Amino acid sequence: MRTRSIPQLELNAAVLSKRARRVLEEKMRYEFDQVFYLIDSETVLNMVSKVSTRFKTYEGVCVGEIQAAANGDMSSWFLVNGKDNIADWLTRPRLLQDLHEKSDWLRGLAFLYTDLDSWEIQPCKSFSKEQNIVEQSSAFAASSSLVADQSSLWDYKKFSSAVRLQWTVARVISVFKQRSFEGMQTKHITTETLDEARRLLIKDVQSTMSDLKSTNKDDAPQWLLPCNHEYTRLLMKDAHEVGGHRGRDGTLARFRGSFWTSQGAKLAKTIKNNCQLYRVRDAKLLVQQMGQLPLERLKPAPPFNNTMVDLFGPYLVKGEVQKRTSGKTYGVLFTDLYSRAVHNEVVFSYDTESFLMALTCFVSIIGWPEKIFSDPGTQLVVEKELATAWKLLDRDTVYKMSVTKGTLILGAGLLVQPIAHGIKVL
Repeated sequence: MRTRSIPQLELNAAVLSKRARRVLEEKMRYEFDQVFYLIDSETVLNMVSKVSTRFKTYEGVCVGEIQAAANGDMSSWFLVNGKDNIADWLTRPRLLQDLHEKSDWLRGLAFLYTDLDSWEIQPCKSFSKEQNIVEQSSAFAASSSLVADQSSLWDYKKFSSAVRLQWTVARVISVFKQRSFEGMQTKHITTETLDEARRLLIKDVQSTMSDLKSTNKDDAPQWLLPCNHEYTRLLMKDAHEVGGHRGRDGTLARFRGSFWTSQGAKLAKTIKNNCQLYRVRDAKLLVQQMGQLPLERLKPAPPFNNTMVDLFGPYLVKGEVQKRTSGKTYGVLFTDLYSRAVHNEVVFSYDTESFLMALTCFVSIIGWPEKIFSDPGTQLVVEKELATAWKLLDRDTVYKMSVTKGTLILGAGLLVQPIAHGIKVL
């Protein structure tokens, strides 16, 4: 759906008001000596007092319809304060107590019961075609003069900062005011001089915009600037530096506190990407990648239901009988994956038989775990030995014993199944 601006919607309301008057005059038995249009939009009141051909298609059609109904006589249109506009009651919240029998909604405004001369309303300006033709000609001439003079007063590319350019222009202005080159000294530069220099620069930059239309509002909150001008880039760069070398949105927000330009976000992004300090400060550093944890590490379970095993050592110990001899011993560490509980066993060799002995001692005290994880140590990978022993075992007896102990056997598989990072007891 096409959207309309607020002035367009208010102008559309004025057209509906004109049409409602025609319906009321046709359907009612009363004859009116004079009809007043009370409107709280100064913009619409100024539009209906001008020639309709000076506006765009939508506004021109609405203004033309209003003027045709009044034959160019707009003396019945008046400007009223917003608080005295009864039509605003429909768009603003009201209490039930405000709609009593003596309220303005039912009886009308109080000044309507007084003489016409005492009404606090402002009449519409007289409609004059000749005056509007002169205004259009002067506006076109002013726009043509701006387009004709495309030469800039300053070489903006020679300045790296908008603040330096502004101070340079302020020194020139101070020289003219002081009528001496002493005006170039810093002590003669005031805030008013800097503000005057900025206005001079903005006017010089705006002279390059061929489609610029004056709004006659010196107190406008923002200055309109072209997006492809060097001075606009310098102002955006200063906004980026003064704002602490922030990102695109922070730079654009500070810039729009005083200025406005099309494609401002694109320009702010370019300034940000070209800033060396911003790229160094906000560079993405390499972070330590977290390892892939097994699901059993995070899932609650009984103690040592999911166990991780590893061997450490060796340690040099003396013999119990022959004190002069010494040998190596190793430690077997069993760790619960969830609670991190620890159980230690001692073995006298780094082979599979010694590990199975330590595992037997562990399960005799703690019980058989559901899963055992380990690193792929040669003494832990016992697939070949178990595969040979499995052929010689009585499977029915092993199955009954395993079920009794709570160990699950899948089909005809092995009791200890190798996995990528170790062995897993099933």
